[in-house]
Amino acid sequence: MFKKSLLALALAGMSASALAATNVTVEESTALVISKQGIPSTNIATLYTAADTARADQLNFAIAAAASSAVTKNAMIVVEVTGGSFVVEGTTASVEAGTTIGNTKITNSAMNLLTSGNVASNSTRLVFDFNETGGTADYSTTTGFNVALRNVKLIASGEVKVRAFLVAAGATSATPVANTTSDYKTVAKVTSQWVAAATTNASSSSASATLFDGKIDVGNSRLTFESKGTTDQAIFDIDPATSSITSPVTESKVTVKVTGDFTGVKTLTGLFGADTTNSRSFSIAADKQSATFETTDAAVIANLIDDDAANTLTATLYSGTDKEVAALAERSFKITASIGYTHEGTEKTEAVLNEVAAGSWTLNSKTFDISYIPFGPNTKPILQATSTFAEEASVDVSYLNPTTGKMVELKDVAKVAPNSVTKLGEAISTAILADFGGASLLTKVSISIYAPNGNIKLFTGFKDAADKDRLGLGGGVN
Repeated sequence: MFKKSLLALALAGMSASALAATNVTVEESTALVISKQGIPSTNIATLYTAADTARADQLNFAIAAAASSAVTKNAMIVVEVTGGSFVVEGTTASVEAGTTIGNTKITNSAMNLLTSGNVASNSTRLVFDFNETGGTADYSTTTGFNVALRNVKLIASGEVKVRAFLVAAGATSATPVANTTSDYKTVAKVTSQWVAAATTNASSSSASATLFDGKIDVGNSRLTFESKGTTDQAIFDIDPATSSITSPVTESKVTVKVTGDFTGVKTLTGLFGADTTNSRSFSIAADKQSATFETTDAAVIANLIDDDAANTLTATLYSGTDKEVAALAERSFKITASIGYTHEGTEKTEAVLNEVAAGSWTLNSKTFDISYIPFGPNTKPILQATSTFAEEASVDVSYLNPTTGKMVELKDVAKVAPNSVTKLGEAISTAILADFGGASLLTKVSISIYAPNGNIKLFTGFKDAADKDRLGLGGGVN
C-alpha cells in the first residue's frame, strides 16, 4: 500500500510537471489571411505594418510576471516559425508602451534584432535582446508585459505558426529558460482571397443551399412550374475570405456562367448582393446550353462579392404568345464563376466556382402504382400505355428490391409513342430483371409516364407462358 502511494505521488508530480503552464504565450487571437492571388512573386508578405489600420497592428507575446527573473539586461526572446520562413532584415520589436520594467516606465522601447553571435536570427527564428532602457539594468517586473513585433517579413508557404521562448543573457545557444516556451499558434495563412458556393452564405459551413428545384408542369404544356408559376430561383455566393486581407488584389472583372438546358427559358437574371432593385440579364447561348453574365463595373462587382448578402438567380419560362416550350426532359444546372484581377502588371483570372451543382428541374408525370406483379421466364407482364398526347413521353420505373427492402428507380427505360398504344411490358421486365440480377421476381412497381394526366392510360396484367392464361391487374393499379 505504501509503495502504491509513493507511485501515485510520483505520477501526480510527473503529470503536474508535464502540464505546467508556460510563462510566455502568443497573444494573436485571429490569424491574418495572406491573399494567394496578391502575394508578391517573391512570396514575401509583410505583416503588422504601421499603415495597416484594418487589423491588429502588432504580433504580441505576453511575458508573465513569473518569468521576471529571466528578463534581465541582454536576455533574449526567440520567435520561431513553421509554415514559412523569416526575412530577417526590417522586422522590429518593442516592449509594450506603459510597461514598468524595474523602476522605469517605458514608451515603446525598441529592442535589438540580433543578426550575429551565438544566438542569432535566421530564416527559422528571430532573436531580440532586452538591452538597457531608461538607464536601469534591472528588467525584472512583477506585473508581466508584452513584447510586440511589427513589420514581420515572411516567405509564407501555407499556415504560418509561431512560438516564442526566453533565453538567458550570455547564453551560447538558443536554449529556452524553463517554463517559458509557448505553444505554436497560427498567426497567418495563405489562402484564396475569396470563398464561394451555391448556397445562401459561402462563409458559413452550416448554411442551407437554395438551388433550382422546379417541377415542369407537363399538363400545362410545359409553360409553368408546378406550384411555382413561371419562375424558379437559385442562390450563389462569393465572399471575401475575411474583412482584413494582407497583400490583396483588386477585382477588375467577374464572370458567372450557368450551364444546363435552357430550352423554353425566356430569361435568366440576377440580383447581386445588397442591390435588390437592378436585375442583371444573363446572355443565353444560341444552342440554349448555357447562360453567361460578365461585368467590369466596380459597383456591380462589389455587390457580387459581398460578405453580407448572396446573389439570387431567377429563371423565367416562356408563356402566353411568346411560347418556346420547355424540353420534355429532366435537366440539371451547374454554375461557374471567375474573378479577373491584375497582379504585378499581369492580368489573371481565378475560378472561384467550377461547375458546382446549382440544382435541377424535373417533370411532373402520370404515375401508376402496381402493388403485385410477377416477372420471370414463365410469367410475362402485360403493360400497354394508351396516349392521346401529341409528343413522345419517356417512362421511368421503380421497383421494390426484396434483398434491400428499398425502392430502386430506373430512368428512361422506354418511350410511349404519341397518339397511340405502346407495349411497355418487355422493356420494363428487361430493365428490372437486369438491375435485380435474377431470372424471376415478384414485386411492387411504380411506372411514371411523362405526359399530361388526362392524356395517358395504362392497361396492366400478366400472362402465363406455359398455359397461356392472361390475368388483368386492374384492381392493383392506382
